[in-house]
Amino acid sequence: MNVGDDGVLYSRAPKSDEGMRRAMEAAQATIPLFWREIHWEMHRIVPFMDMSVMKVAFSDNPSLISAITSEGADDVEYMWVVDPSFNGVEWTGTVVNTPLALLSVGEGDRVTFTTERVADWTYRMVDQTMGGFTSQHLRSTMNPAERAHFDEMQGMDLGDPAVVQLTPIQPTPYPTKKTGLLKKKSVPVKGPIPPMAQDHAAVFAQEHGMAEAMAARFAEDVKKQPDVVRYTGEDGFSMLHRMALAGATTLVELLLNHGADRELRTPQGLMAVDLASSLGWTRTIRALSV
Repeated sequence: MNVGDDGVLYSRAPKSDEGMRRAMEAAQATIPLFWREIHWEMHRIVPFMDMSVMKVAFSDNPSLISAITSEGADDVEYMWVVDPSFNGVEWTGTVVNTPLALLSVGEGDRVTFTTERVADWTYRMVDQTMGGFTSQHLRSTMNPAERAHFDEMQGMDLGDPAVVQLTPIQPTPYPTKKTGLLKKKSVPVKGPIPPMAQDHAAVFAQEHGMAEAMAARFAEDVKKQPDVVRYTGEDGFSMLHRMALAGATTLVELLLNHGADRELRTPQGLMAVDLASSLGWTRTIRALSV
């Protein structure tokens, strides 16, 4: 695996690397958190995300089914995809780097792929970097000078290679310094904030802050527009579908209480419980299974 002159990570036939394999497995296991943040980014009036990308395995061989099991294969390249969307079955996005040898895909192509082909994900928000499992693994193999050069190309301090941050820390953490005998005050942060360790189970269990905020306003919104719980967009997704896919359990429960159709299917044939299951949102699955 290499870093190009433009700072983009790319790979052609990586050597068998147990650490890289574990990094890919961790990325796939936490991809629900990536989608959840993209979902809520689409609801923001003012965007918070500086970027969101996925590292995806590509091959001219149509039998490729897994980024992890294909790691080390001669006919596989791992490339970055931006503008991701997910419908519960497959992802769609745009390739942003030029392949080294592949003929079936190129820079700028819109591509579709399953989660099994995802090797990594990352996004930046409020001076923090989330994800980047394979990037951190690569940094763990570098000496301090190489790591500093890598971070300089990325335009951020990725901190301890052993730490992968999963969600933004709110409020943005500012360091403190002593200003008197017992007093401390916050001081401005210069540059991106290095990733901070987080408990995986706790992050998955907590409701997203925007879901909680929307729930507080939901009752009033339904009074004004009672049909919103049954509205289906041009893509065939209802609000219940979208909230189930994002693991927004509180809103799923509210929608069901106001008459949302739990058996309505998307164009892909999925009900809300199927969408929640596609990303493993256990609390949301329970709410839809009652």
